[in-house]
Amino acid sequence: MRSLVAVLALNGGNSVERKEICSWIWREGESPVSADGALYTCVSRLRNLLNRSMGGGGELMIDTTPGGYSLTVDRSDVDALRFESSLRRARADQRLGRMGSALHGFEEALGFWSGPALANISPTDPVLAESVSLNEARFGAELDLIGVSLRMGRGLEVLDRVSGLVVKNPFVESVSYLYMTALSQCGRRSEAISHYREVYRSMRAELGSVPSIELQNLHTALLQGRAASDGLDISFGEPAQLRPW
Repeated sequence: MRSLVAVLALNGGNSVERKEICSWIWREGESPVSADGALYTCVSRLRNLLNRSMGGGGELMIDTTPGGYSLTVDRSDVDALRFESSLRRARADQRLGRMGSALHGFEEALGFWSGPALANISPTDPVLAESVSLNEARFGAELDLIGVSLRMGRGLEVLDRVSGLVVKNPFVESVSYLYMTALSQCGRRSEAISHYREVYRSMRAELGSVPSIELQNLHTALLQGRAASDGLDISFGEPAQLRPW
């Protein structure tokens, strides 16, 4: 029933086909002989549970639709959808140069998170794919928040945050770029240069490659004593794709 609730809620009131729902609930090759019948039983049980939890008021219901089911849920009640909506608005403000509003939007978006996405759902292939997508979007929002903060000269405020990301993502160059910029803004230019040298050594040893031109240019700017935030560029790739609606 957790998987059923998850796939219906993530579709924000839109109808979901039975085949897709079944792929969320059962792994390939493990679905019951009569998957439609098993799904009908699962839906019935969930309807009864929701009805009891709502005191018979029926505020939250599962509707039968042609070919599938939908959940009568307000999109503002689904944290994942609220996160994506706030993230879109924040990125729109960022593109328009409204950094204060963008920063507030990224903070709002990240505030909807309390742990890994779909952590309590049985890990079928669609669940894993959705979990990866949501977690990547969260990671992108973290980088955007830090980048906007650095453009506003708030390196000290985000240094601890980006330090934690560096530990978890030692080979993600955009994270190192932000970390070096934050260190520079905090008057710790020598540490930023040392971090670049460590990244260089690690990449050569572990990956057989060298840092990107963006990271090299930042290193050069630091060696020359230029402000790391001059022309700050964290566009190391497209942000994670969000839902089309």
